[in-house]
Amino acid sequence: LGLHGGGHGRSPKGRRMGRRMWRRWSQQLIRQVHGRTCSVVSVDRSGLMGISEDTEKKPTPPPGSDTPLARHVASLIRFRGGPLTLAEFMHEAMTHPKHGYYTQGDVFGSKGDFITSPEVSQMMGELMGIWALCAWQQAGQPKKFRLVEIGPGRGTMMADLLRATSTFREFVNALTVHLVEVSKPMRRLQWTMLRCQTLREHFGDAAGPNADTEDVGISFVSGATVHWHADLDEVPDGPSVILAHELLDALPAHRFMKTERGWREVLVDVLDHNVEGESSCALRFVLAPGETPASRLLLPSRLKGLDPEKVAELGAIEVSAKAMAYSQKIAMRVEQQGGAALLIDYGKDGPHESSLKAIKDHKFVDALHAPGKTDLSVDVDFSAVRQAVEEQGAGSDNKTMLHGPVTQASFLYSLGIRTRLESLLQHASEEQKESLLTGFKRLVDNAEHGGMGDKYMAVAITRMNAPTPIAFEEAATVMSE
Repeated sequence: LGLHGGGHGRSPKGRRMGRRMWRRWSQQLIRQVHGRTCSVVSVDRSGLMGISEDTEKKPTPPPGSDTPLARHVASLIRFRGGPLTLAEFMHEAMTHPKHGYYTQGDVFGSKGDFITSPEVSQMMGELMGIWALCAWQQAGQPKKFRLVEIGPGRGTMMADLLRATSTFREFVNALTVHLVEVSKPMRRLQWTMLRCQTLREHFGDAAGPNADTEDVGISFVSGATVHWHADLDEVPDGPSVILAHELLDALPAHRFMKTERGWREVLVDVLDHNVEGESSCALRFVLAPGETPASRLLLPSRLKGLDPEKVAELGAIEVSAKAMAYSQKIAMRVEQQGGAALLIDYGKDGPHESSLKAIKDHKFVDALHAPGKTDLSVDVDFSAVRQAVEEQGAGSDNKTMLHGPVTQASFLYSLGIRTRLESLLQHASEEQKESLLTGFKRLVDNAEHGGMGDKYMAVAITRMNAPTPIAFEEAATVMSE
């Protein structure tokens, strides 16, 4: 369906007539597809809350809004005849195969748009290695297990982890590394960071079939075999220690606002079409005039997991169905295969009303600025993660549970970061000492002092009948009280 009233779109007057007719006639569409009824998102833009009918007071597109991804999104909106959900927009903006943010190369570190904890200091990856080693021991020291990292960035954390644990030969000999990464440019960076060789380069003629592929290699950091996968489901069965740092915040989220007409979903729409002087792909946020599939199905399920008094206080809420689903996927693997998982992200133990952030060149920008060239994220709602994990495997003898959250500072102090710092300082140059101290403060200090220590939170997933994982004992004591 066109948005300009068909044949009326050939002249300015005709276009105005077409838009008025479209606004008057359009309504929620119900189509019969192969004998099944299919609801289509309403395209009645006159009902979308927040859209001005005064053509002289149009919203101003954010600077830099004309990008290849923005043009793709605008075309998608026009093709389907209605706005995208925020979750759909985030998915396109971050993972589009050609124009998505994560598919365009290295976005981490000082030259990227943001810096993660493993990029701040080697101590982060080293202590994650201690946690993984302890988790392997608590699982009974299986002779073979999978060390999995989901979203490994540049591979910095895994490189530091493998180096720090390389002297624990029984641990190293038991593990195979599995990196879950969809971006080919990021895979190349990880290959280099882990100093990998192909099987043929390492074993020569004895390497066997598929010896030249870069989906598997031998890391010279510790001698471990490293495999790459596009999804967690591709990792072979077996006990696993799963690590994910800043994974959930990057997954798309829906946002809903409480209005006089009830909960309404926030959507992403194009600005009015063919208005002189406007970018044809400029985007804006609007509110759905009625129910959407997410407000009808996802939102009630999430609200049931919250205290009614908390729900009454909310004026808006973000819900990441993908974060909850991925948490369940991880929990299912732990339940069925054994092992443990550790997730570290920024967020809180409760819902967020409006945490959507856009970062470009280490600065916060408008969420619709330069789509595809800007990092989009939302703070993690760890109470939603707990809800998802507890719903997974109900009634199973190996049902899983969530430990935490605990602050990153508490997590690192429990693992001995101060002792590790003192050890490193003994053999460091003056320049190295300054770098180590700066990194230490960044990892454990509170946000008001420029640190990540209280903003980032850690949670662990284990079977309910497994020992409490290291660094979460105090949280377990508080929960039991």
